[in-house]
Amino acid sequence: MNSTTLSSTELNSYFYLKQINDDNEQKSFELILKKSFDYEIIKLIHLDFILNQNNFTRKSLTIFIENINDCQPTFNQTKFRFQIKENFHFPFLLYSFQAQDQDDLNNIQYYLKTKDENTFSINSTNGQFSVLKSFDREIKSNYSLFICAFDQIYETCSSMFIDILDENDNICQFNSSSITLTINENLPQNTFLIQIQAFDLDLNEFGKLFYSFSSNTTYLKINSTNGIIQTTNHLFDYEVIQKYSILIKSCDNINSLPSLCCYLQLNINLIDLNDNLPYLIYPSSSSSTDDLFIINYTNRIMPRLKAFDNDIVLKNRFIFYFIIGGSLNSSITIDYYSGQLNLLESKSNQLPIYGTLIISISSQTNISLTILIHDYHTDPQTFIMSLKQQQQREQSSSSLSSILSPLFYFISSISLSIFILLFIFLTFFYFYLKQKSKQQNNSLINTPSTTTLSARSLSTNKKIYETYYSFGDTVHQDIIHL
Repeated sequence: MNSTTLSSTELNSYFYLKQINDDNEQKSFELILKKSFDYEIIKLIHLDFILNQNNFTRKSLTIFIENINDCQPTFNQTKFRFQIKENFHFPFLLYSFQAQDQDDLNNIQYYLKTKDENTFSINSTNGQFSVLKSFDREIKSNYSLFICAFDQIYETCSSMFIDILDENDNICQFNSSSITLTINENLPQNTFLIQIQAFDLDLNEFGKLFYSFSSNTTYLKINSTNGIIQTTNHLFDYEVIQKYSILIKSCDNINSLPSLCCYLQLNINLIDLNDNLPYLIYPSSSSSTDDLFIINYTNRIMPRLKAFDNDIVLKNRFIFYFIIGGSLNSSITIDYYSGQLNLLESKSNQLPIYGTLIISISSQTNISLTILIHDYHTDPQTFIMSLKQQQQREQSSSSLSSILSPLFYFISSISLSIFILLFIFLTFFYFYLKQKSKQQNNSLINTPSTTTLSARSLSTNKKIYETYYSFGDTVHQDIIHL
């Protein structure tokens, strides 16, 4: 037995001959198959049988192996991953799947296991996988499904993952189209007002927002990354502007195109503060002479003061008057609301009257008025001239005093210094003389008896009354009359 496709060893592993009779003239055999064939390994076997060893009679037998569906189809990968840009045109062919089946029966069919039947499709015969509609990453960013091959008996599936790549296709949004703030005027620099925030559904640079004002402004500044709005050193002044509006812009992908922007209207209402001091408009510098308010009281009429406050809101610009001092505060009164001056009738108020009046305006501004009240008996120009002459004399006297006063202080300082030095000298000289006298007295008492005799006389009218003498250390008092 021989084979053209198998070696004798391999052949013997598949077949053996079994004799079924012992007839000498004719022997019969059965060809027994020891194990099954695999079509994918052996498709046919050619056997040669030798019938007679003497004459080498041969009989050939060819065995064809029939192919059956006994192998499972396979894909070249167990996982497939794809990336697709969102908003891509559709439909389009993404991939052609090809499963291998060693049975080679050409009966493989392809199908999908997915919940998105309307999004994907596959050709059941050639495995072409197509996308049926565009993707929106902001709605769904990835898909997972299974691609399967079926050969009518066996099924094989591989997993498939599709990631949707982000595109800059979303315009940012604020929570509202406008916001309104109410703030005080004169807020200091860098005062926090508000932090705005817009939202962009795109990722990374496509979703990173930068904030700015759509037009230049000197009142406000905005942080480009976090949207914090603060005041600048140019303060809001209610007397200049009561309402302020500006458009805020938020844009993504500012370093390339496309850059998409959204807008927010910022409205600011200012609150008036009592930040302006009232000031006197009558009498003004034009209605006074050398800052002297001259009032002609011939018709027995006193003027009315007028003040103004630049604040706009009524409660902040309300004006009232009252006298707080001055030499004329007991001679003149003023109306609290109108500012009308009134001269009190008194014997002491004899014209002309000259003096000062200190008036408080709305308890914020204090003004001092120098006032001359006269009638037709007094020429104000002559009175003013005499005041100037008196002032000049006072200034001259003051100037002389200013010159003499330093000289006086200088001379006084020198004199005091000399006196102190003289006192010190005399004090030391006195103590010196006292010490010298004491030394002389000590020399008389301590004179030795062996060498000297000392005497001390007390005299009155050149007559000697007593004489003291001493010998050694003992003193005797004897009176010797001469």
